[in-house]
Amino acid sequence: MLIAKLRYLPTPLISSGVALVLSAAVAGFFVDVTSAIGAASGVLLVTASYTLSVLVIAWADSINTRLVLPFGVSTYVLKIIWIGLIMSVLASHQWKGLPAMGIGVFVGVATWNAAQIITVVRNGPQSRRAKAGMALPSGVRQE
Repeated sequence: MLIAKLRYLPTPLISSGVALVLSAAVAGFFVDVTSAIGAASGVLLVTASYTLSVLVIAWADSINTRLVLPFGVSTYVLKIIWIGLIMSVLASHQWKGLPAMGIGVFVGVATWNAAQIITVVRNGPQSRRAKAGMALPSGVRQE
């Protein structure tokens, strides 16, 4: 079931929401409103792209595990192009919030990855093999 594959999604989404608000508040307080919008936009852009990846990979895995790699890589390539195009258009218009947006992208990536790592460490990785009671491959031990 697709919903079961999304059990790790709430923690990174909540963490990213907190990072978005904090980034906007810090940029707005120390710089200006345009920077606050830029910082928030950067975090939002990363959150949207990571959420898209999770949804596409979960969908592909629910259809056939062999689809995960091609769909995952294709989604990654399209996201990088999308983020690059957005930032290039903003740079061509000399938008003053672009440096803060770049920092927001960094904050979004760091926040999402940290939240995902924490979630996996707390909950433990759950493979289909372990759930089905199947033997693990030779050399792999389950703790």
